[in-house]
Order: sequence, then C-alpha cells, then structure tokens
Amino acid sequence: MAEERRPCPQCGEMIMAQAVVCRFCNADFRPAPPAAPAAPPPARSGGLPVILILVIVAAAAVPVIAIVAAIAMPAFITTAREANERNAAAALKTLCAAEFDFRANDRDGNGVNDFWTGDVAGLYRIRPEGSNEPIKLIDNSLAAADAWPRKDLPLHRIELSVSPLRPKAGYLYCALTSDDAGQPYRQDTKGKNSLGAFHNPAKFAFCAYPERYPARGRQTYLVNEEGCVYRKDTGGKPVTRWPADPRAEGWQSLD
Repeated sequence: MAEERRPCPQCGEMIMAQAVVCRFCNADFRPAPPAAPAAPPPARSGGLPVILILVIVAAAAVPVIAIVAAIAMPAFITTAREANERNAAAALKTLCAAEFDFRANDRDGNGVNDFWTGDVAGLYRIRPEGSNEPIKLIDNSLAAADAWPRKDLPLHRIELSVSPLRPKAGYLYCALTSDDAGQPYRQDTKGKNSLGAFHNPAKFAFCAYPERYPARGRQTYLVNEEGCVYRKDTGGKPVTRWPADPRAEGWQSLD
C-alpha cells in the first residue's frame, strides 16, 4: 500500500502525511515550545525585609505598651483594693445580722438569748445540741476567713467541713476579745449544754483587716452591737479591743 502523502503548506511539494519537517523547504511543522515563565521583578534596592520591618514596629510599640501599663496598672490595683474594702464593710454588716439572729432565736439552743463571741466561724458551724445541721448564719467563705477560729469546741457540736483558712476578697476577720471598758466579750451565760464562756448577753464586736497590706486593702474595719461600721488605716494590724472613743482615736464612721 502506497504511503499517504500531503502537500507541504510552505512549498506545495508532496511529503509524507506524518512528516514534521518538509524535506524540500525544511519547514518545521512541530508546535512551538511553551513560553518560559516571566522572571520576577528585581528586588528594589534599599528595601527592608518584612521580618525586619515587623521587628522594628514591635520594638517601637514596647515603650508605648509600657507607658500604657504604667498608667493603667495603679488604677487597676486601686479599683481592686477599693472593691475589697467595700466587701469587708458589707461582710461586717452580715456578721451583725447573724449575731442578732443568733440571739433572738437561740440558735445554739442553750436556752439563753445571748450573742456568740467565741469567733467568726461559729456563726456558720455551730450545731445545736442533738442536731446534725450547723446553723449557717453566714456563708462558708466568710467562716473560712476567720483568722482565729475556736479549736477547743466539742467536735460533736461543730461542723467540720468548713474550708481551710482563706481570705474573703483579700480580708481576714476576727472576734474582738474585750469592750471599751476592758470587760471581756467572752462570758459564761449559764446556758444549758453550753459550749463554754463564748457568749455575751448584750455585746459583741468584730474586726476585718487586710490579708496583705496595702496590696489587698488599706483600711481596717470594726463593728459592734450598735451596727455602726468604723474604718481606720492601722497599717494592716487587727484590733482585739473595742476603742473607748472610736472617733477620738481616728476611726471614721461609715454610717
């Protein structure tokens, strides 16, 4: 069979149909190779690498951040400290309310209308004789902030699941030991099934003081059966005796 032929598109001579180059005029019928990709534009002389630019920007921002922090941090600390102080004053009001409930309703069941003066935590954990339930006149967080909880009470008369010592909003609390005349708050009111000489028929007082002075608070607070909360900067030291004349001794009334 004769080979199939075709005319050359350039010179018209008959060439083999599969030919890619004309043997007469050397015309090349192969497809042109693909164009090479365009070369990237040359780097601009004098430019800075992106990483270096970012480093420069970050370095420039550090002083600004430091300045903003220096301005904002004291305000933040002051705000937190003032919030702690407000919370402490409110907690003393809570202790007042708990004491009057304790006395009016004979919460420890000793048959005497008296205040509890043994500690702060007792207003949460005391159990009346024969009861399995603590009185819980305050919450556990306030009971746990008692700096000096009684450790000599009968175990069957107190709730043992009170949290370990932990400040409440930066403050610790304690029951005062004597009044303005030097008379002890802790007395034996001769009640039945008594928990001991930790009662008083007419008086009580509590103190709230910062756990870390002055970071957590500057003010120390006092309250007694009159319900008036006083504050004073004592350098963070707790008070154990009610002042004879609070205002004369520099205590400021909040009421």
